[in-house]
Amino acid sequence: MSQEQYKEAIKSTRRFDEIQVTPLRRQIFSTPIFCAKDLREEGEETRKKAIDLAYKTIQGQTESGLVSEGWTDATITGDKKKQNTMGVTSFFGQNLCNEKEWKFFNDYIAELSYEVLAETIDPYLLEGLSLANSWVTIYPNGAYVPEHIHSMFEVSGVYYLQADGGDISFKDPYWVGKTMNIWGQGEKIFPHGSVTMDYEAITGGIMLFPSWLPHRTKPNPSDKDRIIYSFNLCTSSALRRLCQLNFEDDGMNR
Repeated sequence: MSQEQYKEAIKSTRRFDEIQVTPLRRQIFSTPIFCAKDLREEGEETRKKAIDLAYKTIQGQTESGLVSEGWTDATITGDKKKQNTMGVTSFFGQNLCNEKEWKFFNDYIAELSYEVLAETIDPYLLEGLSLANSWVTIYPNGAYVPEHIHSMFEVSGVYYLQADGGDISFKDPYWVGKTMNIWGQGEKIFPHGSVTMDYEAITGGIMLFPSWLPHRTKPNPSDKDRIIYSFNLCTSSALRRLCQLNFEDDGMNR
């Protein structure tokens, strides 16, 4: 039988949740992430300003959270030796979205994130896109962050203010199920592919991903600090769902 006889599409009611590769092949349960390099003219100068502010922010905290093995233990300390060895984050001390000094960069990232997402996401889904919280992390040589997720958000992101290696690694949440099918080496009809995917850490790079997607970073191989700005995004739709703003005609909350 000719393949042409099978080309009448079988439609799904969840059109946003599939990718049609060919008339006969669909990809379902896929995980989109967005990767871009910031090539704006003002990008380099903006990064320099943010790097200076990142060091100032950390130095201004009496105590700060550690990364590397200190992240797993939720260690907060004022010990500069540990901070300079294990790496340090502003995450536990303050939300940079609330800091006036950071407004220029918060706005910069919100605008850049919208541009990246808008390439394939319908505008109505991006209505009210804004930063919910943000923080900076400084990774000296050998420092890293263990695997984690960003609970209670929809879209999360990282922007590399300064980086020379130490990739970010994403992990398929269904890695156990996929690796239970041990069929040996070779090609398969339904390849599960790798259960981890790594992406290079480069200065000016931005990554946007689902907040539920497990991720970690590899140790910084450079003698130069890796400095990242991390953030969580929220939309009007997400806020409505989070706050359960479902009103009756009389204006009373159900």
